[in-house]
Order: sequence, then C-alpha cells, then structure tokens
Amino acid sequence: MKIKEVCEKTGLTRRAVRFYGEKGLVSPQVPEGAGNDYRDYSQEDVQRLLLVARLREYRFSVEQIRELLEHPERMKEIVSGQRSLLETEREELDSLLEAMEKLPLSQISSLTGLSAALEGAGAGPGRPLRDQSPDYSRLEELTAEERRQTSRTVRETMERLERRKRRRLLAAAAGVLAAVLLAAGLAKLRLWWDEPLGLQVTYGITATVTAAEYSDTYQVTMLQMELDADPATGEKTPVVRSMPLDGGPEGTATENAMVLHYPYAGLSLFVEIPRNEARDLGLLTPEGNLDQEKAAALVWSNAIMAKKYARIFYLFH
Repeated sequence: MKIKEVCEKTGLTRRAVRFYGEKGLVSPQVPEGAGNDYRDYSQEDVQRLLLVARLREYRFSVEQIRELLEHPERMKEIVSGQRSLLETEREELDSLLEAMEKLPLSQISSLTGLSAALEGAGAGPGRPLRDQSPDYSRLEELTAEERRQTSRTVRETMERLERRKRRRLLAAAAGVLAAVLLAAGLAKLRLWWDEPLGLQVTYGITATVTAAEYSDTYQVTMLQMELDADPATGEKTPVVRSMPLDGGPEGTATENAMVLHYPYAGLSLFVEIPRNEARDLGLLTPEGNLDQEKAAALVWSNAIMAKKYARIFYLFH
C-alpha cells in the first residue's frame, strides 16, 4: 500500500513514516522500476509502525525500539530500564510539584519575589544529569535521505529569504521614488529609519519540540520547545520556550520536516527589527547596527516580541 494509506491507518505523518523506515524499524518494498521515493508498505509494516508509535508514546528511544525488534529476548531488560527512568522522572516531578504547592502566590508580585519564594519552598530534585551534560551520542547520524531533505530544506529557506529580500528592495525603490517627488531628503531619512535590520544566531543547545500550534493573529506556527539551556541568559538551566516559524496553515519546509519529541542538537534563529523600533527598544549599537546579544535576549524572554521579530531558521539534527 502507498504511504498515504499507511498514514491513514496509523495516524502517523508522512515524515514520521519515512523517518522510521530510514532508521530500519520497517522495511517497505521498492518495486522494480519505481522511483527512489516510492515505497510499497505491507500489512506487516503497518502493524510494526503501530507498535513503534505506541512505544514512542512511552518515551522509548529509536535505539531502544530497534533493540526490542532485533533482540526480543532482551525485552524484560529494556522495558525494566525504561520503567526505572520514567519512575525517576516521576519522582523528580512530584518533588517539584510539592515545592510549588508551598508558594504563597497571592503575596508574589515580581520575578525577584518568585525566585525568593521558590528558594524558600524547598529544594527540588536538582537538574537531571542529562540536562547538566547532554548526551549528544544518542543523536543518530543522518541517513542519505535525511541529508537530501536537510539540503532541500535549507535551499527552500534561502530561496524564500531571497524572495523576501527582493520584495523589500522593490518596495524600498518605490518608496524612494515617491519620496523624491514629495520631499527627497525627509523621505530618505524616513526610509533609513524604516530599514529592517536582521541577524542570525545559532545555538548549540538541545531543543525538543513538544507542540506546534498555528496562530491566526500573527500568521505563524508557534513551536513549544524544551531547551537544556536558557538562550536568553546563557545559563545551563532547562527551560520551556515558544518561538514562531514563518508560513501559513499549510506549514513550511522546516515545519513539515520536523519531528515532535525528537531531541535536535541545536537551532538557528533569525531576528529582524526595523531600525526605528530597534532604536526605541534600545537594541542599537553605537555604530547603528542591531545588538545581537540584546536582540536575542529580548525575543527569547518576551513572547510578543518573538512573534513580531523572530523566526526559527533551522533545527539541526
């Protein structure tokens, strides 16, 4: 059967089905003479994918699932290990919830007060070891198909940015012409202040996308991410942040290639702010450029500013 029917039967996305195939969890047939992208899935493949999806719900890694499939005699060992890990995480969460229940919320009116109250509520279990020292060895190497997909994604993103740049240049040219007819000097000054200033920042932090929701107001898809460090401050403290992607309800190349609950090795953020707004926000350097540190900290710490000025440029495997 074709991948569309497999998606309907399993509830998985095309990306997830291809991903599990590339990782060797299913082995669909490639009919003779068919293109490289065509796969013929059997009923056995569908059952295998349903099993994989169910195991992923219980937070089994791809490597654990492969071990279960290839070495079923190790099932007790692998399942017991995963259960122990989940029990440890549950104990940590119970400890945090107990501490937070002690917070006198009615008496807290500032972040400083919240910090003091959290400290007084009692120490939590501490940051997990995996957050203090992320285990990047668990990230598997990209397959040939993933490398092709990554290349396509980057190319499509760059083409989209180039088209946007051309549109801005055309709009700026039209504005200059109108300004010359009215008041050349004043119009040129206004255009200079309206000019968008952009920068790209890359973070080598583990990012796990836990949810994606489209915003009609801002015409973007908001990604909720668990990060192993705070990009706003640089502190090695796990945080949950939301950051937008460009695109309408149909999604973007980056969004369509994204896998929920997959630990990405890093991300690249694009920030663009008009010069006059950057000036009002105190984000300009003495040379008149956008201050990278201040601009990045602003969009990471303020959700409204993120929706207006920032976009996820790329998620690194």
